[in-house]
Amino acid sequence: MASGGQVTPGRAVPPPPPKPANGAASILATPDVDDLFKPGSEAKGYFVNVAGPEKYGKTTFALGSDRPVFILTDRGGLKSAPRSVPRVIPETWEAVLTALYALRDKPHSFGTVVLDTTFKAEAMLIRHLVTKDSKANLRQVGGGYGAGYEMMEGEINKVIDVFFTLNERGIHTISISQIETKTEKDATVDDYERTALALSKKTAKIWAAAADVNMFVQPEIEEVERIEGAKDAADRVKVRFTGKALCHVRPTTGIQAGNRLFLDSPMTYSWAALMLGAQEGAELRERLFTHLFGLSTVDRAAADWRLNQAGWSKAAALAEINGTWKK
Repeated sequence: MASGGQVTPGRAVPPPPPKPANGAASILATPDVDDLFKPGSEAKGYFVNVAGPEKYGKTTFALGSDRPVFILTDRGGLKSAPRSVPRVIPETWEAVLTALYALRDKPHSFGTVVLDTTFKAEAMLIRHLVTKDSKANLRQVGGGYGAGYEMMEGEINKVIDVFFTLNERGIHTISISQIETKTEKDATVDDYERTALALSKKTAKIWAAAADVNMFVQPEIEEVERIEGAKDAADRVKVRFTGKALCHVRPTTGIQAGNRLFLDSPMTYSWAALMLGAQEGAELRERLFTHLFGLSTVDRAAADWRLNQAGWSKAAALAEINGTWKK
């Protein structure tokens, strides 16, 4: 086209692209709301994270699950198990993912997939990222500035996604973790110590947020002698380990356990007990919310206050349903 808006002779000017008669025609049709949103189905498989000290029965707990198969990053985990229990012993992070993808994509008859342990799996993952990027440590991976930790979170989320897919198919998933004491920084109170997963801070949050049950196993301890500290020094105590294990699935002193299944705590350290509790919890949840949905705004606010005060415990839920709470 020449200056001044004149068309140069002999040169065709392409027409503009046609405009749709209706702007909405260029996008996908919006589905009906009833077709898009559906009621939830019954729970199929559960994701349980069991954490505790070494040699306190975490693997034995998992052996009680339905037709378990073990991804054994910790080689010592199954030494007390029958030889007939199927397992794979991966040497690398890639081998961990390969085993998980096979369990996700190929037909099998296993009822529970167990990762034993997340502590060793994370060590494999760090070695994988450092070696792949030819760096000395994780802080240098990806150019630094936290990139290595972000890559590690992405890899852990791959495992979580496989666990969710298996759960949807009715297969339970168990992650076994070691524990350590960590200092928690809280803007509302002084710093305090708590029992936590022996993982990096961010990946520990990923595991904890994803699981249906965060179970912490604690040795039962009895105080046998208290020694007063001199001046401002804290007292010291001598203790005796009873050999029993306390299985926490709700928050308690120094432990952020929790569950979505209305499980009582502490509970019997048993997979069978967990399954019975989960079944009762599912039925209780339906009854509770059917009751709550029928309340007036004033009564619902009062019921929510009572449930919050009791930490939404099983006993509090039953009291609301049966009207036996104290007025």
